[in-house]
Amino acid sequence: MSRQKSYQNIDLFMTGKLLRRRMEYAGCSVRDIQEYLQLSCPQPIYRWFQGRILPSVDHLYMLSRLFQVHMEDLLIPDARYPELTAFYEPSARTLCLF
Repeated sequence: MSRQKSYQNIDLFMTGKLLRRRMEYAGCSVRDIQEYLQLSCPQPIYRWFQGRILPSVDHLYMLSRLFQVHMEDLLIPDARYPELTAFYEPSARTLCLF
């Protein structure tokens, strides 16, 4: 019996937009996030916001603690895979992106 592996992809652009919203909602600046995560420079944070990269698992965990949400609530699934995103139920704490 062969199994097909399917991995749910993450929408980098929308996840970056959500991370920026979360930061603003929490009243944090990029500098605050940089210091909290002990980053030597703010560039990775701006890359997250632009949808170029995702935070590492460690950083994602720290951000979830800072924003008091589950890690999954900081990620947006890629809408190109509706069969996978049908199971995605963002919590009531997920902010509106628009």
